Amino acid sequence: MKAALVQSPVWWTVDMPLGIAQLAGALKKAGHQASALDLNILLWHRASPSEKPLWDWENFQYWNNPELV
Repeated sequence: MKAALVQSPVWWTVDMPLGIAQLAGALKKAGHQASALDLNILLWHRASPSEKPLWDWENFQYWNNPELV
């Protein structure tokens, strides 16, 4: 089996999401192909200074709106 594990926004931008790394490791140990991607931090690094507040917890509803995202 192949699996891609993706951390999507909105999430913490200071530490890595260890959960998907642990899941990828468990899948690999079980003989599966797995990769982990922190899409959240990639988007945060590409965001303009005016967009960075979208990662504040009080703005989480932005990421739940398909028309905006």
